[in-house]
Amino acid sequence: MYLNYIFHKISSYFYILKILIRFNDTTKRICPCDVLLFCQDVDRGISLNKKAYSPLMDSVRDDLERRGFSCLSLTYPPNQLIGKKAHGSPMSLERLYLIEVIKDSFSRKVYWLRQKIGCSKEHKSKVVGDLDIYVRVYKKLIEQFKPRLIITICTSKELAYAARISQVFHVELLHSIGDVCLQWNWGELERKYLPQGILSLDEVSSNTYNNSLQAKGVFIKTIPHPFIRRFIPKNWSKLPREWKIQRKNSFKYQKEILVTLSQLYSRDLIKGIDYNSPLYNYYINYTEILENGLFFEELTEVIRLTKTTIFWRFRFHPVQMRQKRKYARLFSFIDRFVHENLNCEWNQSSTLPLPSVASQCSGNIMMCSSSCYDVAYLGVKTLALCPTLQPSGINENRYLDLVEKGYVVKQKPTVIDILNWVENIEKVDPLIDMLADDMLWDEAVEWLFDPKSIRLSN
Repeated sequence: MYLNYIFHKISSYFYILKILIRFNDTTKRICPCDVLLFCQDVDRGISLNKKAYSPLMDSVRDDLERRGFSCLSLTYPPNQLIGKKAHGSPMSLERLYLIEVIKDSFSRKVYWLRQKIGCSKEHKSKVVGDLDIYVRVYKKLIEQFKPRLIITICTSKELAYAARISQVFHVELLHSIGDVCLQWNWGELERKYLPQGILSLDEVSSNTYNNSLQAKGVFIKTIPHPFIRRFIPKNWSKLPREWKIQRKNSFKYQKEILVTLSQLYSRDLIKGIDYNSPLYNYYINYTEILENGLFFEELTEVIRLTKTTIFWRFRFHPVQMRQKRKYARLFSFIDRFVHENLNCEWNQSSTLPLPSVASQCSGNIMMCSSSCYDVAYLGVKTLALCPTLQPSGINENRYLDLVEKGYVVKQKPTVIDILNWVENIEKVDPLIDMLADDMLWDEAVEWLFDPKSIRLSN
């Protein structure tokens, strides 16, 4: 325990030193806005005009700006994709965070000194816990920018609390689809640490969060997927040219198959996680499944058996693409694999938007990923191979709605079964569902800026 404490302190000092060296901060500008948008670097998984772009958050931002609302994007520290590196010129919080850390440390030292010289009775301590440091940072931001609305992906409880005490409406934009259980232990958190509203991308997730959080005053609003709705036929002509896939080597093959990879199955994921933590025990269930950290050897055999008939497109998870150093072993492996198997490709399929890639494919193979919902909207079926999805597995209840509709098949990874599936799979009618419902999104925007919303949820 003592060694862990020392390691934590050393890491904190190195982090502060890193901030001092880079000093990535642009929040000194006083620029009131209607909307503050928060997301991480890993949420900016694709590019537009050579700048990192968040499919979900930046699609929402673009739509709101077309409606006349002023928006500012921010990133959670630590970060790299700020300013001109990303769409909307995201701002960093590192300077404000550093200032609060220094103030807190100074306050503690002063209090300790006054105790030593016998003045502690006259001194009202302003020493606060680490939680309050973050709350103060977010509260100062809210006071500076005076937003009417805050939208987040993967919000922190400190930001949620700061929004509540500042009387600003705060909603979380869920970045996954088909959630059958709450994320981030929200069911255990006090109401004050939760967002006041949730924008959900599907009815399954809406029901999950509504059943658990409605009693805590959190309102869930189901909306059409803000990014994928841009790829339905009526909107296709408006897409940027750089998001349209360039088919080169794939023309000579009978069909193309997409393989959407997940970061869950690599041992690189658990580096730095305390082996005594519940998170470690959760991830270890996945990382022991695959030897190479990406896919089963049975799939390798199928790829070799179809070297003249099927072109395979591997797509890395955005987290892996934004943390290539951490996952260097996986990228080295796939480079060798593609070099040995000329009917494979990963670079273009990992950098273009998922709908662009999936639109060229007859089927999708995955382990356990919400990508099956994304591709179903385009009429692409998914073969799910993760053992955790099988009966009695920890994820056996996931994707049941897509299984019922015929868009997902859960199957054990055998060569003959995978080969049979890929040779016979064809595209079907798209699961357009509510994507084309413009009125549903219009109603959601009205709700987001309705002054009554904050009274409903606070």
